[in-house]
Amino acid sequence: MGLRLPENSGWPNEQRKMPIIHRYIFKELTKTFLITVAFLTALLYLERLIYMTSLIFIRGVTFLEIASMMIYISPAFLSITIPMGIMMASVLVFNRFSADSEIYAMKASGWSFLYLMRPVILFSLLAFLVSNLIIFYY
Repeated sequence: MGLRLPENSGWPNEQRKMPIIHRYIFKELTKTFLITVAFLTALLYLERLIYMTSLIFIRGVTFLEIASMMIYISPAFLSITIPMGIMMASVLVFNRFSADSEIYAMKASGWSFLYLMRPVILFSLLAFLVSNLIIFYY
């Protein structure tokens, strides 16, 4: 028998990976978040669509100018839709886990609710940083 190292021994070649359950929750959060943010941003663009079409027909604004207006408006919209997308994604993902009885399997495996919330907290912190970057620098 060879020398066996404990799991978190701190040796240089040992890589620490995110547990599979955290990667699964993170992947589900990412998919739902991107769809939610795209949908909410599109809803906010619909409000401006009437104004932009009037600019095109009445004042003769080009498509390039309309596209640049949309790019300039995007940071303001994303500062609203990113936090809403995080909330919606976390609620929808855990609601789906509950509907598919996955949450019960996770609890039966001995994982606490706080343990399952770690990827949500990490994802929320990343979204917080991105949202602050957008708000303060654009």
